[in-house]
Amino acid sequence: MLKKIKERRAKKPENKKVHRPGRGWRRFGRTIIITAAVLVTLHIVLPVIILHYVNKKMANMPDYVGHIDNLGINLFGGWVTVYDFDMKKKGGKVPVPFMSISRCRAGIEWKSLFKGRIVATIYVNNFEVNFVNGPTKEQSQTSVDKSWVELADELMPISINKIEVKDGQVHYRDYFKSPKVDIKMDDIYFLAENLSNVKDSSVVLPSKALVEANIYGAKLVAHAKLDALSEVPKFDANVEMKRIPLPRLNDFTKAYGKFDIEKGYLSVYAEAASKDKKIKGYVKPFIEDLNILEWKTEKDEPLKDIAFQALLDFGSWFIENHKEDNIATRVEFEGEMKNPEISVWQIIGETFRNAFGKAFRQTIDNTVSINTVGQERDKNWLEKVFTKKDKKEKDEKKEERKEKKEAKKEAREEKKKGK
Repeated sequence: MLKKIKERRAKKPENKKVHRPGRGWRRFGRTIIITAAVLVTLHIVLPVIILHYVNKKMANMPDYVGHIDNLGINLFGGWVTVYDFDMKKKGGKVPVPFMSISRCRAGIEWKSLFKGRIVATIYVNNFEVNFVNGPTKEQSQTSVDKSWVELADELMPISINKIEVKDGQVHYRDYFKSPKVDIKMDDIYFLAENLSNVKDSSVVLPSKALVEANIYGAKLVAHAKLDALSEVPKFDANVEMKRIPLPRLNDFTKAYGKFDIEKGYLSVYAEAASKDKKIKGYVKPFIEDLNILEWKTEKDEPLKDIAFQALLDFGSWFIENHKEDNIATRVEFEGEMKNPEISVWQIIGETFRNAFGKAFRQTIDNTVSINTVGQERDKNWLEKVFTKKDKKEKDEKKEERKEKKEAKKEAREEKKKGK
């Protein structure tokens, strides 16, 4: 009997651990759920934390205070979206913000990330910038200090490769003149590309920029090529703006010039280029069909204002090219980037040249490029006559200042010896 029991036990298979299928998948599933929960939590909490941090930073800046109403972060897509940003002058003495943006979206360029570079693309919608002129610094806002640029670098420490701006406005305002001044440029579109990803190092100006805008029905278009990675500004640009109706600027002319314009159009053509801390270019303004004084509408104004406008009207008629019915000149500038030289005699000479000689063409001349920077331009006859005289006077004054300085130095030394 015992023998049979032992035989049955010998035939019985050994107890082995049975593999239960699905345990690894359950572990993987738990990992996915936990990861998703963490990402969802970050997606909800992170914007609140960052929004509080950024607003706190901007509240402590000098002169201007910034505020963002809402912030969205898409961790999966690599996007950050700012909603309703305002930058205002501290003190409350300027009634409009320096800058306001309805929406700004910044995201990582994935194709650049795959190449080992972290660069961003920025899209801005519906922005407004207000330059305000006032009698004091507290009542003016014309620029922001470098600390704002440093803050932007701190908050977004990656390179920007593309910027696209749509539906923008820029205003120049003066609330302290009579009448109040508000000159604006709207429907602004700005596009700058290839600011960081330079594929061909042999190209001198690899980046491109385009600006389009509306100024009271006139269209402004600007094209530029530049080297955005260069520490020293290096660019080649041209601008054209055609037929701004001058009566739309009467608040400006009345406030600053004490006259208004009954009729006329302004067009502007310009080119500029820069390299090695030097700049060269020109601005070519045209005024067409100008009429400043209209006796039917101006007869009730003070006599001195009528006389002044009559003088302006005669002056504009005198320098007008009557064949083309326009007034034009060419303002050239060149020299150091911080302080380019502009010759008054050159401007006067070019004005008379348009009036009594060959009229300027209403187009970009294509005479300025990055290759012409540093080349000395030809001077007109007025410059040749008067520039020598001006230079002689400057040299004499310089020598006189030097002699006075030496005389003071000698006087101090004599005084020391006397002691």
